[in-house]
Amino acid sequence: MNPIIRLTIVVEGRSEETFVDDVLAPALSEKMIFATPWPVGGISKYSTLRKFVELGIKQDKESYLSTMFDFYALPKTFPGKNSLSPNLSPWEKVRHLENAFANEINSARFIPYIQLHEFEGLLFTDINQIDAVLAVGRESQLKELMKIRNQFQTPEEINDRYETAPSRRLSNLYQKYQKVTEGVRIIEQIGLERLRQACPHFHEWVTRLETLVKTD
Repeated sequence: MNPIIRLTIVVEGRSEETFVDDVLAPALSEKMIFATPWPVGGISKYSTLRKFVELGIKQDKESYLSTMFDFYALPKTFPGKNSLSPNLSPWEKVRHLENAFANEINSARFIPYIQLHEFEGLLFTDINQIDAVLAVGRESQLKELMKIRNQFQTPEEINDRYETAPSRRLSNLYQKYQKVTEGVRIIEQIGLERLRQACPHFHEWVTRLETLVKTD
């Protein structure tokens, strides 16, 4: 029998917290990896975020700690952000930041993850599921969703400008879009495996979590 592995995931807010609780943790538990979300309530200051991560690593010396933050909302002082080249691909940008963050925390038990470009990007894995949930009590916007999705090879590439971020697109199409309740419901309908198939960086993260081993 595989040893039990404890994993804390520091998350940005309630939608990520619910996602970990309802979608990611049940899947990881099948591999004896028990994930618990730890919401920080926003990441406007990197110094506060770093304190959360360092405290989590210090409190439990036999567990792992990961993160789930939106690339779109990272503070300017986040490690590696001042050395980002505009010529990098979206995946190269987040890997650069994750590596810089890992180097600053300097712990073998720390697995940083930054979501491209934000949580709502995952929803665009299946625009039919988006419309099935959000069109209840609202007008269908499937044609507009299709136009958006067809512009990008993967959901993770949907860009990060204020006007065109995935959450802003959904809010513009569906009045009073609720990120926590409706966003997570859409992801539950899509399922973890389809998210992994469509979103390569997300898949890399989940794969890394699945292959964690018991620490000394």
